[in-house]
Amino acid sequence: MNIYSLLSLIVGTWFLIIGIFVFLKNIKSLVNACFALLGLSCGIWLYGYAIAYLIKDAFIAFKIIKFLYVGVIFIPTFFYHFSIEFLYRFASKPKKIWDILIPYILSTIFIILLFFTDKFVIGVYDYHWGFYAKAGILHTIFLIFFPLFWMGGLLKLYLSYKRIYQKLPLTTNIIKYVFLASFLGSPGMLDFIPNYGIEFYPFGSIFVGIGVSIIAYAIIRHRLLDINIVLTRAGVFAFVYTLVLGIPFGIGGFLKGPLSKVTSNWWLLPVFLMAVLASLGPFIYMRLQKKVESRLRAEEFKSHEALRRLSHNMLRFTKLEILLKLIVHYLVKILRLKFAAIYLHETQADKYLLKSFRQVKSDEKINLPEEFSKESNLLKDLFLRRLPIVTEELRLVAPKAPFSSHIGGLFNTLITLKINTIIPSFLRNGLLGFLILSDRENNLTLSQEDINLLMVLSNEAALAIENAQFHQKEKSVLAERSRREALADMAPGASH
Repeated sequence: MNIYSLLSLIVGTWFLIIGIFVFLKNIKSLVNACFALLGLSCGIWLYGYAIAYLIKDAFIAFKIIKFLYVGVIFIPTFFYHFSIEFLYRFASKPKKIWDILIPYILSTIFIILLFFTDKFVIGVYDYHWGFYAKAGILHTIFLIFFPLFWMGGLLKLYLSYKRIYQKLPLTTNIIKYVFLASFLGSPGMLDFIPNYGIEFYPFGSIFVGIGVSIIAYAIIRHRLLDINIVLTRAGVFAFVYTLVLGIPFGIGGFLKGPLSKVTSNWWLLPVFLMAVLASLGPFIYMRLQKKVESRLRAEEFKSHEALRRLSHNMLRFTKLEILLKLIVHYLVKILRLKFAAIYLHETQADKYLLKSFRQVKSDEKINLPEEFSKESNLLKDLFLRRLPIVTEELRLVAPKAPFSSHIGGLFNTLITLKINTIIPSFLRNGLLGFLILSDRENNLTLSQEDINLLMVLSNEAALAIENAQFHQKEKSVLAERSRREALADMAPGASH
C-alpha cells in the first residue's frame, strides 16, 4: 500500500467513524441521520480512491471510480439537507419539502447519467499517485451543481445567523460555529482540479475532515466551546498536520524521479519521514495550542479569578441589601452582562421576590416580574432538575412541535424576558433563591467553566445571604429588646 492510498483510507475511515458515532447518539434525529449520510458519502469517495490508487489495471480502476462517484454526487445533497434540518430547530416557519427534494432529484439524475452514459467520467488519468477520474462534458455540468448546493447550505446558515442575531444571541453562536466549520471544509472542492488533467494532488479531503469533525462536535455537545478557541484549535491542527502529511507527500511527488533512479524502494524515504513527523506532530500541536490559547484565554482567566475573589469575600458583608447589590454589580461587570438579578424566597408569602437588579444600558427596558410563584414553570424546572437553566439548551432539547406545556412555557417565558441563564442557589435541600443572567454584551454564550464557577458562587452566596439574614434578624431582636427596656425604664416616671 502506497502513502497516497493510506491517507485516503485513514481519512475515509475517520468519516465513517464519526458519521456512525453521531448517528448512534440519537438515531431518531434527522440532523444526526443527515450528518451520518454525509459521512458515509465522504467515506465511499475516499475508500474508492484508496483502492484505485493501488490498482494497476486502468479498466478496473475506471469501474471503481464510477462507483465511488456515487458518494461524491451525494455530498452536496446531504450537506444541504443537513443545513436545513439543523436550522429547522431554530426556525419559525415549516420546512419546504421541495427545497429538500430538488437536490435529491438532481443527484439521482447525475447517478443515472454516470452509469448509463459515457459523458460523465470518460476514463482515468494515470498520475504519479495513482489513477484518477477523467471528466467528461456532464461532469462539467456537475461542477455547477456541487458548489451550488454546498454554498446554498452555507448561505442558509449565514442568513439564519443574520436573521436571529438580535433575538437569540446564543443560538447565533451555535449557527456561526457550524457555518465556519462548513466553510473550513469548502477547500475540499480543490480535489476536482485533477479531473481536468492537472497533476495537482487531491489533498482537499483533509480540510473536509477537519470541518466535518467540528460539526460532529457541535451536534454531540449542546454547550459549545468559545468559537474562537475551537477555530484556533482547528487552525493549529490543520497547520501542523498539513506539514506532517505535506512534507512526505511533497518529497514523494517532486523527488520520485531522482529517487527511483537510485533505488526501486524510493517510497521508503517519504514513509520514514511521515512516521517521524507523525510521532512529533502531537507534541508540536499541543505546544502550539497551549501558547495560542493562553493568549486568547487571558481575559477569561481574569474574569474567573475575579469571580473566585467575589465568592471568597461575600461572607464579609452582613447587610443583606448591600450584599445583593454587590453580587449583581460585579456579575454584570466581570462577565460583561447586559443585566443581572437576584430573587430570594419570602417565607410569609411563599414566593420568590425580586431583591436586586442591575442593568448596564438603560435604553433597552427590561421588565422582570416582581415575583415568581412556586407554581411557575421556572420554579418547577429548578426544583425538578436542581441544575442551571440555559435558554438555548431548552430550545435544542425541546421537541419542535408541539412543545410540552412545561418546557414550552418555560422557554417562551425566558425568551420574552430576554433571560439566557438561571443559576439556582440551594441551601440544605431548599431553594433559597436564584440568579438571573442575560447574555453578554458581545452576545457570546457563557462557557461550561463559567457555569461551574457561577454554581460555586451561588453556593457561597447562599451562605452569605443566610449569614446576613441572621445578622439582620439578631439586630432586629436587639433593637426590639432595647426598645422594651427603654419603655420599662420610662414606666415608673410616667406613673407620677
